[in-house]
Amino acid sequence: MDQDATGTDGALTLNAFMYVQTGPLSAAAQQLTFGQIANEYVAQLAQSYTNYKQLAAYSTSIDGMPAVLVTYSSTENQTAITTDTLFMVKYGISYTVNGESLTSAWPQHRGEIEHSLLSFRP
Repeated sequence: MDQDATGTDGALTLNAFMYVQTGPLSAAAQQLTFGQIANEYVAQLAQSYTNYKQLAAYSTSIDGMPAVLVTYSSTENQTAITTDTLFMVKYGISYTVNGESLTSAWPQHRGEIEHSLLSFRP
């Protein structure tokens, strides 16, 4: 990410950023296909964010493993945020890689965020 990635909208100042979350799949989830797990993940996104709106979603692969990339907008403190989230599973561990910025700054950061997510290797 470039060093000039700070944006301000309304009451919120936000640097464009990325973060990775990992966790083991439950025993029940380990019995499901990746598609089923990914569908559940996407459904949970819709319930987890205020004013969630899915903008795009597509399947891809990361290092030969299936993955899904979802772009969505939501609000935080009445400020519009846009997020790319990459979800995948490898060896029973789920990986979620997120990159986000203010929606007003999204066009500036979208390409570098998506490239960074797609270059992730667990």
